Amino acid sequence: MLVYADQFEEELRDSTPVGRARQIDPFTRRQRLDNMIQFELMLREARKLGLEQDDEVQRQKKKSMVNRLMGHVLDKDPRVKNLTDDDLKAFYQAHLDDYVKPERLRLQLIEYKRPPDAIRVPPEALKDFAALGSHADEPSTFSALAKAHSDDEGSRASGGDTGWMTREELEKKYGPAVVAAAGAK
Repeated sequence: MLVYADQFEEELRDSTPVGRARQIDPFTRRQRLDNMIQFELMLREARKLGLEQDDEVQRQKKKSMVNRLMGHVLDKDPRVKNLTDDDLKAFYQAHLDDYVKPERLRLQLIEYKRPPDAIRVPPEALKDFAALGSHADEPSTFSALAKAHSDDEGSRASGGDTGWMTREELEKKYGPAVVAAAGAK
């Protein structure tokens, strides 16, 4: 397996400044060279197996090409080259909702509906809790109970999975006690 000196030097130039500083040590340079050789050997083996024609490899190659094109186009676009930090900050502030999303939680629960004035835990909830027993950490056991006993139409079919919701959405749908129990403040 041949790795030419100019390939090795190019690899070193393409690394980060910290990475380049580490390459002064002969042992580290040798490790880098060994990694390059191992990569090339694995690449050859992948080609022998025909993985270049694999659908996923082709899809990733296309994505990589589009990313390169976008970088190439943006590098040559004078509007992008002339952007200042203040321009970027202003754009970010104007589009804050695109970048900052509220925290979302995903819970698994079994809901037992009861009259609003009921204080006690429904007996079926106690029975289901006892059925969980030592299997409480097994998602399949909890899912089976949720599918069989939950009064929540939305999560019952998915084994008690609420899907991703903000704290406000959870509180609106299930009440503040559920949000508190989930550890969301």
